[in-house]
Amino acid sequence: MKHIIRFNRLALVSALTLCTHYSLHAEEDVPSENKARIEEVVVTAEKKEQSLQDAAGAITAFTGDALVELGITDIRQLQDFVPSVRFQQQNAATEIYIRGVGSTLDFPNIDPPTAFNFNGVYIPREGTSVPLFDIAQLEVLPGPQGTLYGRGVLGGVVNANFNRPNTEEVENKLIVEAGSQDSFHVTSIHNIPVSDKLALRAGVDYSYRDGFLTSGADSKDDIAVMLSATYELTDTTSVYLWARNVDKSGSPPNLVALGVNEDGSINQGNFIQSDPFNDLLPDSLAAVSPFGQVEARDQSYFNRTIGG
Repeated sequence: MKHIIRFNRLALVSALTLCTHYSLHAEEDVPSENKARIEEVVVTAEKKEQSLQDAAGAITAFTGDALVELGITDIRQLQDFVPSVRFQQQNAATEIYIRGVGSTLDFPNIDPPTAFNFNGVYIPREGTSVPLFDIAQLEVLPGPQGTLYGRGVLGGVVNANFNRPNTEEVENKLIVEAGSQDSFHVTSIHNIPVSDKLALRAGVDYSYRDGFLTSGADSKDDIAVMLSATYELTDTTSVYLWARNVDKSGSPPNLVALGVNEDGSINQGNFIQSDPFNDLLPDSLAAVSPFGQVEARDQSYFNRTIGG
């Protein structure tokens, strides 16, 4: 199932359908102990735990392991794997469109018609660009969902649920990635059972990358830290507290001139520079530009989130 998602870039629901056909075909040739089986996918988008097949809504769900295999580190990268959505960068925020419903106006006095939640806690649009790591499950529920989530979910809702501390075992995870543009990404996660009732969990995610554009824009230097704790009061009641701190630096991407020649004449579909990643203006246009030559702008953004 995971390989189908990774290589064919299908949503999880489609992947489950393909896996069902494979399982039926495997009955003829594979011993019973080796037959392909589909694990039950449990979702909470409708405010209760239920099987994905029993849910009334068209929910698309991803496990945390699937997100890691797909290389998804923030909500914007998820749009390639979910049908009928657009998660578009808008400065430090993300425009969430589900089935064509969303908002491009990035003003604090205008609520977007879609919602993004961490563990059931609503996150304002300014916090939607934070990195996603140590995720238990991420769910996209198309709207309208006003009955379950209030007035601001005409388009739908995205729920990110973190892995909770557990008292069963010590857990240590380390993910290290490296690539072009001097990119480097590391995630470290630790689960510590303090007693049979108290457990702590800590995670750190650091990502660095030189700018993709010629000016040095579209670079990244982000670090996120998450701490959480669970305490079991009784057999049926527990307390869960979590806190996240995110600091984002680097430089946001610049616009690249398209549809004009170097002399300023119109040429539909033509980049102003031969290199589409060159965001600099030609000298002839930079000399008459009211803003001068394009430069990489520094970004300094932090986000603090506490929930329970």
